[in-house]
Amino acid sequence: TIRDSVRTQASLADELGIERWRCVVGGSMGGMQALEWAVMFPDRLRSLVLASTAAQASAQQIAWSHIGRSAILADAAFRGGDYYGAAPGTGPHRGLRVARMAAQVTYRSDEVFTERFDRTLLDQMDFRMEPVFDVEGYLDYHGDKLARRFDANSYLHLNRAMDLHDVGRGRGGLQRALARID
Repeated sequence: TIRDSVRTQASLADELGIERWRCVVGGSMGGMQALEWAVMFPDRLRSLVLASTAAQASAQQIAWSHIGRSAILADAAFRGGDYYGAAPGTGPHRGLRVARMAAQVTYRSDEVFTERFDRTLLDQMDFRMEPVFDVEGYLDYHGDKLARRFDANSYLHLNRAMDLHDVGRGRGGLQRALARID
């Protein structure tokens, strides 16, 4: 869990003799961890910087994450998560690629997508299934990029940890948890 990660980080900081951080900074999952630092150990940090994160996942975030995880799990090359002995390049890359593309859509608003891409064509418009629009090329690029450098099982577990994170769980709710931050 996100809290387990922070407990581990705190143990490492203890071993390193770090009593207090000048600033804890994080974005996305790192932002969830930074927020947990502030709630779990308010006396161990002086300041906090959060970016592109949440105190708890929204229903829509969980829905998009579910779609991404489902794409990985449905990939025939996933093999129930036991693909490590497979030949190079034969892992669940297609599912991971689709998961990343779905996630990329959540990183920007419709307005930003329209401003950046609108209905700009990559090539002349014709009826084919390959990317025709610039936005499709963008999604393909980011899907391919992640699939080349990231493990599908790791993606599944990290993604689920983000969905399950709720800084208010077990602390009397979100407002009470956030009230711990000075």
